[in-house]
Amino acid sequence: MKIFLPVKDDKGIESELDERFARASYFIIYDLEKDQIVKTEKNMFKDGEHGVGLKVAGFAVAENCNLSIGAKPGPKAEEILYHAGVNSYIVNNGIVSDVISKYKKGVLKLK
Repeated sequence: MKIFLPVKDDKGIESELDERFARASYFIIYDLEKDQIVKTEKNMFKDGEHGVGLKVAGFAVAENCNLSIGAKPGPKAEEILYHAGVNSYIVNNGIVSDVISKYKKGVLKLK
């Protein structure tokens, strides 16, 4: 199972969640089975004028993510994630290691 996390910085497991979904600086893809980050990607869509959320949601789906943890996606991005079967956990702040730990403990709630 892969988790999509929009983050502010490229500090690996200690990266801070971004309060923006589509305009986050980086994305982390975390693999729960491997218990590690499998990809950190600079957000190439961040400065786009239109359709940024759609592109970011499409990226998460293309990366075969099953979950999104972090900022609330916009309505169009949320629809894409929903139809692709990607569940969203809305977390407004935190460090990747902490939110992954909370997810494993069952503390996070679906949106």
